[in-house]
Amino acid sequence: MPTLAEEYEALIETVYAGPLFKLVETLEQGRGPTAADAPAPFEYGYAASTIVLAVLLLEAYLNLSRHLTGSQERGVLDYYDQAFPSGTHRQEFTELVVLSEILAHDLRWRGQGADRDGALITAERLPAISVHAFDQAVNTDTQRTRKLGLPIVPTRLTSEHVRVAIHAVAAILRELRDTFQVRSQTPPLGTTDFGRVEFRGRVTSFLEAADEL
Repeated sequence: MPTLAEEYEALIETVYAGPLFKLVETLEQGRGPTAADAPAPFEYGYAASTIVLAVLLLEAYLNLSRHLTGSQERGVLDYYDQAFPSGTHRQEFTELVVLSEILAHDLRWRGQGADRDGALITAERLPAISVHAFDQAVNTDTQRTRKLGLPIVPTRLTSEHVRVAIHAVAAILRELRDTFQVRSQTPPLGTTDFGRVEFRGRVTSFLEAADEL
């Protein structure tokens, strides 16, 4: 007879949506005057934290779909290729994954002076990020991701970059949901709205909140 532990499956995905949009609201309400080329520590700190959590939510849903389909792919990028052969958002997904690895695991920087003063900064690629994925995602001349234009230097991140990242996450989640609907899969992915959130004074879905940004 299966034990209780063997029967239990934890679904953590939907609980990330609420804290994510609380971070967005805090960023919107407290950033104050800012400059696109030199955001204040408050802004880039909350921007980096919000982007990491958004990508964590995205990867959690992809891992759930990998579990439901019985996929043996170990890497999240490899699983994306398997699940979505059309690859509509492959570039955006790669950029989000690489950026979150950079932010979450503290990629090291070398350079003279502070980046906001225009000094050249050279990134040291993290061992966890493959050379191919990093090169595919990042333009090292601009220190930004190639398609979404997100800075890989954390102190350059702004609320606008949060908006771009969350819109990209929402687009990939819609692709995930629609793919499962086409395959006639059962919930939680076939009909999910990816979590309910309280945002700007009302309760809505993650996707609707993302569209409001």
